[in-house]
Order: sequence, then C-alpha cells, then structure tokens
Amino acid sequence: MFEAFIIIIVISAFIGFVISVYMTLGYYQIEPFFSWLGVMMPPVCRLNDSKCVTLLQHPSAHVLWLPNAVYGSLYYLLVLITAGTHNWILLWVVRWAAVLTLLLSAYLTFMLTMRIRQTCILCYTGHFINVLLAILLWNLPII
Repeated sequence: MFEAFIIIIVISAFIGFVISVYMTLGYYQIEPFFSWLGVMMPPVCRLNDSKCVTLLQHPSAHVLWLPNAVYGSLYYLLVLITAGTHNWILLWVVRWAAVLTLLLSAYLTFMLTMRIRQTCILCYTGHFINVLLAILLWNLPII
C-alpha cells in the first residue's frame, strides 16, 4: 500500500509541477519559447488566450510579489523530493505545506468562481491535485 501511495503522489506532484511551470511561463509571458509544453496542454488552456492572460494578471494570482504558480512549482518539487527520500522530517514539513496549499486553493477557487466568474481547467486541476496530495500525504505511513 505504501508503494501505491508513493506512485500516486509522484504522478500527481509531477502533473502539478508541469501545470505550475506552464502557468509561471504564462504569467511572465514567455510561453511561446516553450511551445513543447504548450502542445501538452488541452486547446482550451492556451496561455495566449486573453481570458488566461486576464486570470494570470489578476491581483489574486500572486502573493508576495511572485505568481502563485511559482510557489506551486516549489511545493510540487518539494513533494517529489520528499517522495524520493522518505525523510520523515521532510514529510512533516510537506504535510503542513499541504494544509497551507489547501487554504490557498480554497481561496483561489472562491475568487475564480465567485469574484472573477471564470473557468480555468488548469486551475481546477491544480486545486484537485492539491486536495489529493493533502489526503495522501496525511495518510502516508511513516517508515
């Protein structure tokens, strides 16, 4: 069961990392230089779309001078490192980071649906991954 948790965590964190990097590149408007990454995204998630640019430039899309996607990339990278090292101290750090990520995801989902009134498949996917990772990380046995 431990191995299944790790596999799902690694796959989810990798997908979240790719989405976060893609959104970071879109925030800084350098996505065209990484067209191989854009090809992997569904057609409705092209960052050159004016709706996506509006979402990425919204005040809630960044915290402390950096886009949320940068923090997401770091979080997912930390989850991947933790999954690879089996360090129980790092696991506790990642577990509490997952709680903070859940709080931010709840806020961003509220902003997206109630304030901005837009849909964003990549955003919702990232928020779903955050919920999944939090559940898995908090239920992962310490060995």
